[in-house]
Amino acid sequence: MKTYKTIAFITLLITSFTFAQQNASIKAEQRPVFTELEAVNNSPATATLGSLDKNSGYKFQIEFTNTGAAIEKATFSTFTTRDKNPKPLTIIQPAFAANGQKISPLSNSSLLFVDAGQRLPLDKLNWKMSPVTSDANSQSVKFEALIKAADSSEVLKLIKTFTVRRDSYQVDFNITLVNLSNQLLLTNYDLIGPLGLNHEDIRPDIRAVGAFIDPANQRIESTKIDLVTVQKAADFTNAITHKKPQFKFLWSAVSNKYFTGILRPVPATGAELPAFVSAAQTFAVDTAAPANIASKDPLSTTSLALRYRVIPTSLESAGKPGSSQSNSFQLYLGPKDKDIFEASPLYTQLGYYHAIDFNACFCAFGLIDPLSFAILALMKWAFAFIPNYGLIIIILVLLVRLALHPITKSSQVSMMKMSKLGPMAEEIRKKYADNKQEMNRRMMELYREHGTSPILGCLPMLLQMPIWIALYSAIYAGIELRNAEFLPVWITDLSGPDAIYRFAIVNIPLLGTMIGPISSINLLPILLAIAFYLQQKLTPMSAGQPMSDAMKQQQKMMLVMMPVMMLLVLYNAPSGLNLYIMASTFGGIIEQYVIRKHIRERDEAQAQVLVPTTSKAGGKAKKPRSKPFFKS
Repeated sequence: MKTYKTIAFITLLITSFTFAQQNASIKAEQRPVFTELEAVNNSPATATLGSLDKNSGYKFQIEFTNTGAAIEKATFSTFTTRDKNPKPLTIIQPAFAANGQKISPLSNSSLLFVDAGQRLPLDKLNWKMSPVTSDANSQSVKFEALIKAADSSEVLKLIKTFTVRRDSYQVDFNITLVNLSNQLLLTNYDLIGPLGLNHEDIRPDIRAVGAFIDPANQRIESTKIDLVTVQKAADFTNAITHKKPQFKFLWSAVSNKYFTGILRPVPATGAELPAFVSAAQTFAVDTAAPANIASKDPLSTTSLALRYRVIPTSLESAGKPGSSQSNSFQLYLGPKDKDIFEASPLYTQLGYYHAIDFNACFCAFGLIDPLSFAILALMKWAFAFIPNYGLIIIILVLLVRLALHPITKSSQVSMMKMSKLGPMAEEIRKKYADNKQEMNRRMMELYREHGTSPILGCLPMLLQMPIWIALYSAIYAGIELRNAEFLPVWITDLSGPDAIYRFAIVNIPLLGTMIGPISSINLLPILLAIAFYLQQKLTPMSAGQPMSDAMKQQQKMMLVMMPVMMLLVLYNAPSGLNLYIMASTFGGIIEQYVIRKHIRERDEAQAQVLVPTTSKAGGKAKKPRSKPFFKS
């Protein structure tokens, strides 16, 4: 019976699909198809919204061009570049595709008439621009594109309106399609998202982010794609997708280390998800013109862009309900700051904090991120009392070391005990080499007798790692450190290398990927390598197999190679990050010295607990008299 029902259901589906196809064919035959469509071109024009004046209330100034009805340049009013002569920071700007074509943010790369099979490049068109309108809290500008048929009859109008508001990093815009003909039209268009972000780090820091939501439980998850992944793709493009099909597209973003451009399709009133965009695509671009790339470091000019393809829209003939369709978008252009995202209920609901990436440690969004956010909040709070993030980093590192000292001490003591038990452990291994079970039992008895265990040496380190990684991540990604000065002459920007002398860019063969281009002499990494060497010299080695001459030689080489590797990896790292590691390393050296001194004094005291007496005392031992703490 179930088989018959299944066959009947499949038959019904096939019949319905065939009917729908026939119906669509009839409708297509009932209307003629436009041919030789063209867009009406206008004179070039520009418009400016917002302001660069910090006191105006606007967070940025955006220059629009009517070529493609797009953004020509968006510049912050509150953030500046990080060079000797700082200028207002440009967040997005036009860029160039692999074929050299110029692409502008928020331009419509094409408009497709499905029936006619004709695609119009609207990003090359000079749209008609209306004068800027403004009120007390906002400014707006409107662009219109008119499409005509071969007989000059009007077919379609596109209306694109942008609005910026005071005290907001958001750009609101909508695109409206209006059917001006007496025929049914089926169209769709592409929309270019934010692009042209420059690197904020010497090493690649550009990535795309996609946010997806599970409608069943409203859980938001994100997908991140870095620049290298996109560059490795055959056509330099990569779809932003989620591996679980139940998650639906919500928004996407292009980000560098500190800033992001988040483009969100706004659902229609009453809807939970945008029905007109279901996916996004990211592709590689270059912020320098092809002719100028040869004179620059290619890595510093390569960036990412976003593209949305709107689902085909059916427009009824002019004058009928459904003859127009409007799609709304929101573009966030601003810092990756959790406080800003949490201050807006909408941003919190949409999970914009997923754009914040603690990628320095390649950690999952689980334990580390909440700890990093908490540390950033603590640093911001402390800045109200100590207005120097360099000092705050040092104090925070020392406080964490102090709080974790009992754990560190326990680990060091255990490692020292294990080191002393080495000869005894080796005897047990030799004696019971043929009986692993008995050997393990004897080893556990040895450790238990001396109050130690291999786990005691490793467990404290594992417990400390999340805290140190979170502190590392917070300092690496915190925008608060951008342009933050520690010392007026030496470390003037905690988010960049501590350059004491600058020179022309040099790429070291074979090491360029690890270090990045070198353009300065940085002192902090050198001091850090020295500190790391000293710390290794003081770190006790746990017990293990007796070392051969070759193993001893290898250990000596590692003693030198590890600091050298540390120097190479961290040479171009932000000075705030190096300051944190150096403070932690020197703090560790002092801590290890104190612990080793404590262990040495304890061992000496234990050795004197039983003092041999003369034969007159019957060979008994007597307890030594305690020494006074202070000598008179």
